[in-house]
Amino acid sequence: RMRTGHDARSRMVVIAVVMEIAQDAGLGDTQVIALSLADPGRFGLLYDRYEVSLYRYAYRRAGPGMAEDLVAETFLVAFSRRERFNPVLGDARAWLFGILTKEISRHHRRERARLRAIARACLAEVDTDLTDQALVDTDARAARAALASALADLSCGDRDVLLLIAWSGLSYAETAQALGIETFHPPLAIAFAPPGGTPAPKQVIPDPEYGNLHG
Repeated sequence: RMRTGHDARSRMVVIAVVMEIAQDAGLGDTQVIALSLADPGRFGLLYDRYEVSLYRYAYRRAGPGMAEDLVAETFLVAFSRRERFNPVLGDARAWLFGILTKEISRHHRRERARLRAIARACLAEVDTDLTDQALVDTDARAARAALASALADLSCGDRDVLLLIAWSGLSYAETAQALGIETFHPPLAIAFAPPGGTPAPKQVIPDPEYGNLHG
Protein backbone atom coordinates (compact mmCIF):
# COMPACT_ATOMS: atom_id res chain seq x y z
CA ARG A 1 0.00 0.00 0.00
CA MET A 2 2.85 2.37 0.81
CA ARG A 3 4.39 1.56 -2.54
CA THR A 4 1.11 2.34 -4.28
CA GLY A 5 0.88 5.71 -2.52
CA HIS A 6 4.45 6.55 -3.51
CA ASP A 7 3.77 5.63 -7.15
CA ALA A 8 0.65 7.79 -7.16
CA ARG A 9 2.55 10.79 -5.84
CA SER A 10 5.27 10.22 -8.44
CA ARG A 11 2.68 10.13 -11.20
CA MET A 12 1.14 13.36 -9.92
CA VAL A 13 4.56 15.06 -9.94
CA VAL A 14 5.21 13.91 -13.51
CA ILE A 15 1.78 15.10 -14.62
CA ALA A 16 2.35 18.49 -12.98
CA VAL A 17 5.73 18.87 -14.71
CA VAL A 18 4.29 17.87 -18.09
CA MET A 19 1.43 20.36 -17.69
CA GLU A 20 3.86 23.13 -16.77
CA ILE A 21 6.02 22.34 -19.81
CA ALA A 22 2.95 22.37 -22.05
CA GLN A 23 1.86 25.73 -20.66
CA ASP A 24 5.36 27.17 -21.14
CA ALA A 25 5.48 25.88 -24.71
CA GLY A 26 2.48 28.03 -25.51
CA LEU A 27 4.16 31.22 -24.29
CA GLY A 28 5.57 33.71 -26.77
CA ASP A 29 9.21 34.75 -26.55
CA THR A 30 8.28 38.12 -25.09
CA GLN A 31 6.31 36.42 -22.30
CA VAL A 32 9.15 33.97 -21.63
CA ILE A 33 11.68 36.79 -21.28
CA ALA A 34 9.36 38.79 -19.05
CA LEU A 35 8.74 35.78 -16.79
CA SER A 36 12.47 35.01 -16.68
CA LEU A 37 13.13 38.30 -14.89
CA ALA A 38 11.54 36.79 -11.77
CA ASP A 39 12.16 33.13 -12.64
CA PRO A 40 15.52 32.89 -14.49
CA GLY A 41 14.98 29.22 -15.27
CA ARG A 42 12.26 30.16 -17.77
CA PHE A 43 14.93 31.63 -20.05
CA GLY A 44 15.94 28.06 -20.88
CA LEU A 45 12.88 27.88 -23.14
CA LEU A 46 14.61 30.21 -25.59
CA TYR A 47 17.59 27.87 -25.63
CA ASP A 48 15.29 24.96 -26.46
CA ARG A 49 13.66 26.96 -29.26
CA TYR A 50 16.69 28.48 -30.96
CA GLU A 51 19.85 26.57 -30.03
CA VAL A 52 19.76 24.30 -33.10
CA SER A 53 19.31 27.07 -35.68
CA LEU A 54 21.92 29.27 -33.99
CA TYR A 55 24.39 26.39 -33.87
CA ARG A 56 23.92 25.61 -37.57
CA TYR A 57 24.59 29.23 -38.47
CA ALA A 58 27.65 29.43 -36.21
CA TYR A 59 28.94 26.11 -37.57
CA ARG A 60 28.77 27.34 -41.16
CA ARG A 61 30.48 30.61 -40.36
CA ALA A 62 33.06 29.59 -37.77
CA GLY A 63 33.44 25.84 -38.11
CA PRO A 64 32.90 23.04 -35.58
CA GLY A 65 35.73 24.14 -33.34
CA MET A 66 34.07 27.41 -32.33
CA ALA A 67 30.35 26.99 -33.00
CA GLU A 68 29.38 25.53 -29.63
CA ASP A 69 31.29 28.17 -27.66
CA LEU A 70 29.82 30.99 -29.77
CA VAL A 71 26.27 29.79 -29.16
CA ALA A 72 26.92 29.39 -25.43
CA GLU A 73 28.31 32.93 -25.27
CA THR A 74 25.31 34.20 -27.23
CA PHE A 75 22.87 32.86 -24.63
CA LEU A 76 24.99 34.17 -21.77
CA VAL A 77 24.96 37.65 -23.31
CA ALA A 78 21.24 37.42 -24.09
CA PHE A 79 20.46 36.32 -20.53
CA SER A 80 22.45 39.22 -19.06
CA ARG A 81 20.63 41.68 -21.35
CA ARG A 82 17.13 40.24 -21.11
CA GLU A 83 15.86 43.27 -19.18
CA ARG A 84 16.65 45.37 -22.25
CA PHE A 85 14.77 43.16 -24.70
CA ASN A 86 12.27 45.24 -26.68
CA PRO A 87 8.86 43.49 -26.46
CA VAL A 88 7.82 45.24 -29.68
CA LEU A 89 10.09 42.79 -31.52
CA GLY A 90 7.68 39.96 -30.77
CA ASP A 91 9.99 36.97 -30.99
CA ALA A 92 13.62 36.69 -29.98
CA ARG A 93 15.02 35.10 -33.12
CA ALA A 94 16.45 38.22 -34.78
CA TRP A 95 17.67 39.49 -31.40
CA LEU A 96 19.58 36.26 -30.75
CA PHE A 97 21.01 36.07 -34.26
CA GLY A 98 22.16 39.67 -33.90
CA ILE A 99 24.02 38.82 -30.69
CA LEU A 100 25.55 35.71 -32.28
CA THR A 101 26.67 37.66 -35.35
CA LYS A 102 28.40 40.22 -33.16
CA GLU A 103 30.17 37.39 -31.33
CA ILE A 104 31.30 35.92 -34.65
CA SER A 105 32.48 39.34 -35.83
CA ARG A 106 34.94 39.44 -32.94
CA HIS A 107 36.76 36.67 -34.78
CA HIS A 108 36.51 38.19 -38.28
CA ARG A 109 40.20 37.67 -39.03
CA ARG A 110 39.91 33.98 -38.21
CA GLU A 111 36.77 33.70 -40.33
CA ARG A 112 38.46 35.37 -43.30
CA ALA A 113 41.47 33.06 -42.96
CA ARG A 114 39.15 30.04 -42.79
CA LEU A 115 37.33 31.11 -45.97
CA ARG A 116 40.60 31.56 -47.84
CA ALA A 117 41.75 28.14 -46.64
CA ILE A 118 38.52 26.59 -47.95
CA ALA A 119 39.05 28.29 -51.32
CA ARG A 120 42.61 26.99 -51.57
CA ALA A 121 41.59 23.48 -50.53
CA CYS A 122 38.84 23.34 -53.15
CA LEU A 123 41.16 24.49 -55.94
CA ALA A 124 43.85 22.03 -54.84
CA GLU A 125 41.55 19.04 -55.35
CA VAL A 126 42.49 18.23 -58.94
CA ASP A 127 40.53 15.35 -60.47
CA THR A 128 41.92 13.77 -63.64
CA ASP A 129 38.83 11.58 -64.06
CA LEU A 130 36.81 12.71 -67.08
CA THR A 131 33.53 11.01 -66.21
CA ASP A 132 30.41 13.16 -66.10
CA GLN A 133 30.18 12.91 -62.31
CA ALA A 134 33.85 13.87 -61.90
CA LEU A 135 33.33 16.92 -64.07
CA VAL A 136 30.26 17.89 -62.04
CA ASP A 137 32.26 17.50 -58.81
CA THR A 138 35.08 19.61 -60.23
CA ASP A 139 32.65 22.36 -61.19
CA ALA A 140 31.10 22.23 -57.71
CA ARG A 141 34.51 22.58 -56.07
CA ALA A 142 35.40 25.49 -58.33
CA ALA A 143 32.10 27.20 -57.49
CA ARG A 144 32.66 26.65 -53.76
CA ALA A 145 36.18 28.05 -54.04
CA ALA A 146 34.89 31.13 -55.84
CA LEU A 147 32.16 31.64 -53.22
CA ALA A 148 34.57 31.26 -50.29
CA SER A 149 37.01 33.67 -51.91
CA ALA A 150 34.27 36.23 -52.59
CA LEU A 151 33.02 36.01 -49.00
CA ALA A 152 36.55 36.51 -47.70
CA ASP A 153 36.89 39.66 -49.79
CA LEU A 154 33.73 41.23 -48.36
CA SER A 155 33.90 43.70 -45.51
CA CYS A 156 32.86 42.29 -42.15
CA GLY A 157 29.58 44.25 -42.23
CA ASP A 158 28.61 43.16 -45.74
CA ARG A 159 29.46 39.55 -44.95
CA ASP A 160 27.25 39.68 -41.85
CA VAL A 161 24.32 40.95 -43.92
CA LEU A 162 24.74 38.45 -46.72
CA LEU A 163 25.16 35.38 -44.53
CA LEU A 164 22.40 36.29 -42.10
CA ILE A 165 19.95 36.39 -44.99
CA ALA A 166 21.39 33.36 -46.79
CA TRP A 167 22.05 31.02 -43.86
CA SER A 168 19.83 32.04 -40.94
CA GLY A 169 16.55 32.41 -42.83
CA LEU A 170 15.98 35.96 -41.55
CA SER A 171 14.14 38.33 -43.85
CA TYR A 172 15.71 41.61 -44.96
CA ALA A 173 13.76 43.47 -42.29
CA GLU A 174 14.73 40.95 -39.59
CA THR A 175 18.38 41.13 -40.67
CA ALA A 176 18.34 44.90 -40.40
CA GLN A 177 16.71 44.55 -36.99
CA ALA A 178 19.33 42.03 -35.86
CA LEU A 179 22.22 44.26 -36.92
CA GLY A 180 20.65 47.52 -35.82
CA ILE A 181 20.63 49.07 -39.30
CA GLU A 182 17.94 50.45 -41.58
CA THR A 183 16.97 48.57 -44.74
CA PHE A 184 17.56 51.69 -46.82
CA HIS A 185 21.04 52.38 -45.43
CA PRO A 186 24.33 50.67 -46.36
CA PRO A 187 25.41 47.95 -46.22
CA LEU A 188 22.00 46.29 -46.67
CA ALA A 189 20.84 48.53 -49.51
CA ILE A 190 24.15 48.23 -51.33
CA ALA A 191 24.50 44.51 -50.86
CA PHE A 192 20.97 43.77 -52.00
CA ALA A 193 20.09 46.45 -54.50
CA PRO A 194 17.25 45.46 -56.87
CA PRO A 195 18.02 44.85 -60.56
CA GLY A 196 19.03 48.06 -62.25
CA GLY A 197 21.38 49.56 -59.70
CA THR A 198 21.73 51.06 -56.26
CA PRO A 199 18.42 51.95 -54.56
CA ALA A 200 17.47 55.56 -54.18
CA PRO A 201 17.89 57.20 -50.76
CA LYS A 202 15.47 55.80 -48.17
CA GLN A 203 14.17 53.18 -50.59
CA VAL A 204 13.17 50.12 -48.57
CA ILE A 205 14.39 46.86 -50.10
CA PRO A 206 11.53 44.32 -50.21
CA ASP A 207 12.07 40.64 -49.65
CA PRO A 208 12.27 38.70 -52.94
CA GLU A 209 9.17 36.78 -53.94
CA TYR A 210 11.09 33.52 -54.06
CA GLY A 211 12.11 33.82 -50.41
CA ASN A 212 15.54 33.78 -48.82
CA LEU A 213 18.52 32.04 -50.35
CA HIS A 214 19.90 29.05 -48.48
CA GLY A 215 23.16 27.39 -49.32
